[in-house]
Amino acid sequence: MKRLLLLFTLCASLSASAQQLMRDVFSQMPDSVLTYLSANNRLDMIDFMAANMKAEVTNAFEGKSQMLALTDDSLSVQLNSAVRLDMLLLPTTETVDSCQQVVALIYTYHFASGEEERIVRCYSLRWRELPDEAPLSIADKQRLKAIEKSTILNSDNRIINKD
Repeated sequence: MKRLLLLFTLCASLSASAQQLMRDVFSQMPDSVLTYLSANNRLDMIDFMAANMKAEVTNAFEGKSQMLALTDDSLSVQLNSAVRLDMLLLPTTETVDSCQQVVALIYTYHFASGEEERIVRCYSLRWRELPDEAPLSIADKQRLKAIEKSTILNSDNRIINKD
């Protein structure tokens, strides 16, 4: 009996520390975090990308939204002609909600004047918004600060979206 309990505890701790994939994080995102896309919209986008099809859906505001890129640790979605969402999975320096990763949401707003603004928000994998000082490495903190003014890269330094 003790062995069974030990095995169960070990399996539970391994699953809690397992690294998540962006497709899973995106599909489990609550509608309240991203009102533009329903759970079905997000699942359709993931399926379309996997099938090498144009990942475009009709969003909650009867417009078109399109997933532009999806990797294990990042994605990019054009929500409408003026707003793009990029997401990054980042490792943490300490455990957050029993996980060693957080998700950064980067909203880019394009204005008619040609200017743009980026807003970065970090969440735990349980979708609890984190304070400005999320437990990230110095390099990842600098990366998020730089994102506000530059091209967004995934962890392999591949361009997600070039402005």
